[in-house]
Amino acid sequence: MNSTKEFDFVKEIPIKNIPKIGRVYFCLEYFVDLNDSDMVEHAKDSLWDDINSLVKHNEVYQCIGVQETPEHSYDDIPEFLRHDGEDEE
Repeated sequence: MNSTKEFDFVKEIPIKNIPKIGRVYFCLEYFVDLNDSDMVEHAKDSLWDDINSLVKHNEVYQCIGVQETPEHSYDDIPEFLRHDGEDEE
């Protein structure tokens, strides 16, 4: 008679870390009246100027944020990020 219970082998399988899904994003924005095309263009030009200034002064990282997004799943992660930085051949 076998003394091993039917599912004892499960104890030997390592527990997989459950991914904590989130986003890394670049945030720089202006709110505008979309009916005012001059305002929209001015905001676009201002964003371009801000981005250039951030790059010039090496301050880009101040506009990068990280936020947990539990409504997303592992499938939402782009393929190139799933390889832990390995170069694709």
